[in-house]
Amino acid sequence: MSQYDEPLESGFITDIPKSRALYEQLRQFHWEFYSELAYQRSKIYDSLKNSLRERAKPFELSKWQRVVKYKYVLDPLGTNGSLVDPGGRFNIGEIDTPRYPVFPALYVALDKGTALAELLGRSASGDLLTPEEVALTKPDSIATVSLSGHLDAVLDIGEESNLAGFVTLIKSFRLPPTLTSKQADSVSL
Repeated sequence: MSQYDEPLESGFITDIPKSRALYEQLRQFHWEFYSELAYQRSKIYDSLKNSLRERAKPFELSKWQRVVKYKYVLDPLGTNGSLVDPGGRFNIGEIDTPRYPVFPALYVALDKGTALAELLGRSASGDLLTPEEVALTKPDSIATVSLSGHLDAVLDIGEESNLAGFVTLIKSFRLPPTLTSKQADSVSL
């Protein structure tokens, strides 16, 4: 039996309203959870920014890669695509601009393969289709640009000590009892 022979879902028609109600409860819980943490971050926003800014260092780019679809080749450093919903892997896009300001993100990589994966996604080993085929993109409709230059400030989040100040600031965040009881209720459903 292959993975394609298994049923996707099973259930009864009468379960659909229950599933929708549960989905709405979970969606509401996650919205309240996210909003509570966003509020707590907003109270110490400047301190959070400073804790990260003080750990940033200058960085030299030499022959890094950026892959764009051919129609954007005249503006290869453009970030307009990162500003629309759903955004990208790093940035959130236009989901609720009054509450969550949109910011641009420029995706670059050390090598062409990684830059291509940033644009098209990675393929799992053994996939029958290439990332270009899954994205319905012809290989000749993609442009690769080599980038070299100087960045004034880069924060290496792979270096644990660079996040220590940030973690110290947020580790005291607590959820109100109303949210922790909702979480317990949703787990028992």
